[in-house]
Amino acid sequence: MLEVLIGSVIVAIAATGLALMLSSAHAFIVAQGDNRVAMYLAQQRIEEQIYCGASTATPCVQPTAGAVHVTDTVVAGLEGTQVFTRVMCINYVLDTDPTQPAGCTNCAGPGCTTLKRITVTVTPAQARSDPLTVQTVYGQ
Repeated sequence: MLEVLIGSVIVAIAATGLALMLSSAHAFIVAQGDNRVAMYLAQQRIEEQIYCGASTATPCVQPTAGAVHVTDTVVAGLEGTQVFTRVMCINYVLDTDPTQPAGCTNCAGPGCTTLKRITVTVTPAQARSDPLTVQTVYGQ
């Protein structure tokens, strides 16, 4: 009788572990799908902005006196069930060092007139997915 009780406890622990593993695996697969969609949305926003060139027509934005911040919420994915927040920053950077100034601060002074840095961060609404950031530098 004791052997049956011990065996039942071991099977229950194994079944609980298996159920938790399958649940975690499913959440991981969904999160990877979110990452792919987030990458697409970030690339789409950067390509739109580069296509805009110097235009100020919607959705085109250009930095002038300061850096530009644009935030939008996008519903995407299979059957429009995934929600993402997309934040874009455009700022002028040093022509000789596109990493400066760091962050989303506009470059001031000489040598800051031709290169723009576009940074897009896409954050999935699902808690298990990490934000994705894509960045590019382009000249006029």
